[in-house]
Amino acid sequence: MRTHSIPNFVFFAVILLSLAASTAYFSDIGLREAWVELNENQIMYLYSTSAQVLAAVYGLTLAGYIFFRGELNREAQDDETRIESIERLEIRYFQQLSMITALVMSTILITNLVIAYENTQDSRLLTILMNLGQSLFAIAFVAIAFFIVDIVLPGNIKAASRTLQNKIDPNHNVEEGQGSLKEFISVYNTVQNELTAALKKQEVLSDSEMSRNAKRITSTRMAEFLYRRGVITRELCKKLQNLFALRHAIIHGADPTVSQVMVNQSQVILDELRNSLVDAVA
Repeated sequence: MRTHSIPNFVFFAVILLSLAASTAYFSDIGLREAWVELNENQIMYLYSTSAQVLAAVYGLTLAGYIFFRGELNREAQDDETRIESIERLEIRYFQQLSMITALVMSTILITNLVIAYENTQDSRLLTILMNLGQSLFAIAFVAIAFFIVDIVLPGNIKAASRTLQNKIDPNHNVEEGQGSLKEFISVYNTVQNELTAALKKQEVLSDSEMSRNAKRITSTRMAEFLYRRGVITRELCKKLQNLFALRHAIIHGADPTVSQVMVNQSQVILDELRNSLVDAVA
């Protein structure tokens, strides 16, 4: 199973449950019959080193992610059809990185508390803090490893495209309800032509600018231009964005199928767009 097929909420739930279970288990053992007893020097060395090692690994991971995100942004700029899938990846990775950051910061905090309470007379509190600190240390490393594997595995844009397709068109795999992909693409092309013509009529861009900036002006931005000009409604703009996102998802590795519902809906969107453009001219 690919890591990308695991939703973030499942990943977060497993991390938190593992942390709670491991802390409770090892703290109970430590309070009843400890496997290992550490002296003052061992505690100072182990927990200070743990914090330093984890901070160093986190720093390297963060630096690598920043570089990787720059590459994703360049891909999105070079190919507008990847924007939606890349945005989903960035959201996924940001959420994972936020969880890792919380784990790392918590680990450093607890290790500092262990060192601070090393001479306390309350051995129960110190035992719980020590086991919590080591549980956080181990879980943080597991989370970082998952994050790295999730990023470096090939085909993540394809997986994100498939997820996006399932969200917009959940019935595309139902054989009885499949529509014509050719018809859907034809409607998409017509919608794009209508948007381009509308922008010229609105004098947002001249013919020369449209030709020169064709690669940089995405279909989504065209729809947003018209929405800001009051030519189309916010609801229609959202429908157009979903239409574009579905088409882009299909061409980037998602299943080359579309439901008849989406084919019909795409035609309805085209009709709504034409009516809005006619009303704007009138």
